[in-house]
Amino acid sequence: MRLLYRLTAREDLDSIYDVIAPDNPTRALGFVEQIRAQCLILRDFPELGRERTDLGSGIRILPMFGRVVVAYRILPGVVEVVRVFYGGPQPSPHFDFANSPLNWLACDMALAKAVMTGASLCSGMLGISS
Repeated sequence: MRLLYRLTAREDLDSIYDVIAPDNPTRALGFVEQIRAQCLILRDFPELGRERTDLGSGIRILPMFGRVVVAYRILPGVVEVVRVFYGGPQPSPHFDFANSPLNWLACDMALAKAVMTGASLCSGMLGISS
């Protein structure tokens, strides 16, 4: 099977890099590469992740590294990664959160925690569409 990343998933990976890079660009790149490497497993084992149809039609989730959740679906001949949620370290209390691209990421971190614990969420909140 082929592995395909939707634009939103690629943007999620870019955002994960952007969050980590100010402290350690090498680690940020390495972490994103590790996520991509783990996703490659889905080509051979597409049913590895748990089904979460409450999140969207055909959605499965694959938690990794204790703080990343990959949402994907299996299509004919393709595994489509639709989102990559990151629940990494919180910004410092002095961080200007309201004027940061991390503002939207806080929502993703909350969603990632909810997805990892099996909470039911509406797919519209996750930005997952058919």
